[in-house]
Amino acid sequence: MNLPSLRRCARSRRGSNAVEFALILPILITLLAGIVEWGWTLNQQMMVVQAAREGARAGVSTPRDDDPETAAQARVVQSLNDMGLNGSAATVTVSIVGAYPDELLQVNLALPHQPIIGLVPIPVDLKAALTMRLEEQVAP
Repeated sequence: MNLPSLRRCARSRRGSNAVEFALILPILITLLAGIVEWGWTLNQQMMVVQAAREGARAGVSTPRDDDPETAAQARVVQSLNDMGLNGSAATVTVSIVGAYPDELLQVNLALPHQPIIGLVPIPVDLKAALTMRLEEQVAP
């Protein structure tokens, strides 16, 4: 091939680069949006698990006479609010199960989650469930 035919070939490819980029751009934007959305969702999920853990810890260390269920629920809501999440929108269920000497405190937490971008499917609710053994147990 001589030099003029190479120049002609390069000129004819100019428009095809723009077309290829236009075809790939929506895929790249969706991929980037998915990475951002799932990263945000996983960050929020870790905060929800941490709030459930803090609530369970507060509940198991509260004396039985001071109502550990209420202490755990209040601590979960407070932790969510401290982390910048809406604690009042959370559904928190706390219960004591089992019998002496193996009484357990169960904390179940569900928090509605709003997407940032909304281009990719994500979970509607962020959920966490945690079980810890009560420190103070009442003998029968």
